[in-house]
Amino acid sequence: MLGEALAAIYSQYISIEPDKIYARSTNTARTKQSAEAFIRGLLTLAVETGTINILTSVNEESDVLRPQPTKCPALKEAFENITSSDHWKENMFIHKNLSDSLNEMLDIENSSDWMSSFDHLFDNIQSRHCHGMPLPCKERNGTSYQCVSQEQRENLYEAASWEFRYKFGGSIWHSKIAKLGSGPLITKLIENLNKSAKIDDNETNEDSTNGKQLFLYFGHDDTIGGLLSALHLKGWNWPPYASNMIWELWSDALSLEPFVRVLYNGKVMTLPFCSQKTCLLEQFVSWLKMHAISDDMESDCKLN
Repeated sequence: MLGEALAAIYSQYISIEPDKIYARSTNTARTKQSAEAFIRGLLTLAVETGTINILTSVNEESDVLRPQPTKCPALKEAFENITSSDHWKENMFIHKNLSDSLNEMLDIENSSDWMSSFDHLFDNIQSRHCHGMPLPCKERNGTSYQCVSQEQRENLYEAASWEFRYKFGGSIWHSKIAKLGSGPLITKLIENLNKSAKIDDNETNEDSTNGKQLFLYFGHDDTIGGLLSALHLKGWNWPPYASNMIWELWSDALSLEPFVRVLYNGKVMTLPFCSQKTCLLEQFVSWLKMHAISDDMESDCKLN
């Protein structure tokens, strides 16, 4: 549905044909499936005219579409500082009864990953809710009883959303997370913008982005979180399923000067570093460069 909806809008301005589209996804099965479904909808009218290769990274630990704390010590330290902070512990304490009851109900063993964050609980319970499936229940002799309630799910959503807001916008480490977690992706997005605006003519025959008009990246909630953080867009809850962020590149009809408009889940964003809801490309890229880093992250990722 999302692919069809965006095709109806953007086919008025650009050529939505397979050879004009660049697509990249993480190597996670559900993300690739989402990419395939989106592209199928996008190409409803042109689906027989060609194919689109969805590029993935062979090594998930080097994928630019996700933060890589295991590869970047400074990013790992920033995440650890967040989860060990007083604010984080306070949120866990406030919702301790909720956490204890869900862990007991679902027979979750005492694992640090499950006890130090609401991430795993939320992922498991919210996915069932979003797909119209029954919420999980405790079982005895094959019989279900003591099921997760809608009230518990709603409280879990609030607790997990607080974590998302704090991690990607509320903590003193959010700028470091934006740069170290999303910097390589931001670098590639800057390259796409400059090429499309004909600012960067340094193209090579091997570059798969040459001549493209539509760039599609399929990632995860932390992909969205890093970009929100880099753009200093704060206060958002955990991204719902099928969340999307769109960076539109336009050209002024009179001056021909390129400018950018950002949308998040269909809503035009007011960027804090621009005076209105559109932003001159030069100004937009200048801001992003503070968070951009090359694929060689070794120097940026060193611990101070």
